[in-house]
Parts: sequence; structure tokens; C-alpha cells
Amino acid sequence: MDNQDDIYCMNITHQEIILDYLSDIQALMDKITLEDDNYDVFLDTITSIIEVHNEQGSYVYKDPLLRNEWFFSLPNMVYWACLGYLAGIDTSHLNMDKVIGRVAKMLLKTITKLENMALVNPSYENDKTLLN
Repeated sequence: MDNQDDIYCMNITHQEIILDYLSDIQALMDKITLEDDNYDVFLDTITSIIEVHNEQGSYVYKDPLLRNEWFFSLPNMVYWACLGYLAGIDTSHLNMDKVIGRVAKMLLKTITKLENMALVNPSYENDKTLLN
């Protein structure tokens, strides 16, 4: 994903977690895709999700309730995009239960890291820095 530097995040730790997740998802989807045209559509979808995430981030970062929801939104939207992508491509060569399980584990791992970040470093709430 070419626009990783343009992803709005609460801080550097949030950014690292999100970029790791996106990199892992990208690697998995690239590995299982047989036709590059399909993969390009997937990348376009991820880019659109990042744009929505950034638009939301530009107005929710000051509101603790909205910010908390936004904080987890990108990994969740990407997860659902992956499931939609998998539904639209040839998956006859795949064990879909295993692939979906792997995507779900990636999401759970990422959400857990984000939750831990908020617990270990709760000062992000008082961070006066605008979004990265």
C-alpha cells in the first residue's frame, strides 16, 4: 500500500500497530490471489478505507467517545474488506476456514495490541499532538 505515510494515527505506537497489520494482511492477500487484477481491486479498496479512516480521524480526535471507536475502526474495516474480497475471488485452491481463521487472528492480535497500548500508555488521551 503506497500511502502508508498518510494514515492518521493517535501516536507512533498506534501507527506501528496499524502498519504491521496492513502489511500482514497485504502479504496474505497477495499470497492467495491468483490474478493480479483482483489484487489491484483489493488494494484500491484498502486505499478507500484508509481515506475514510483519515476523514473520520480529522474530526473525532478531540472527542474521547468517538476517538475510541475510531481508534479500532481501520483494522475492523480492513477485516470486513478481506472477507468481501475472498467472497469475490477464486478460492478453490484454498482452505477457506483456515484463511478466514488466519485473517480473524490477525484482527484479534491487532485489537489486543491496540487495547494494550491504551492500557500501558493511557497518556495518549492527554496527548496534545494532533494526528500523525
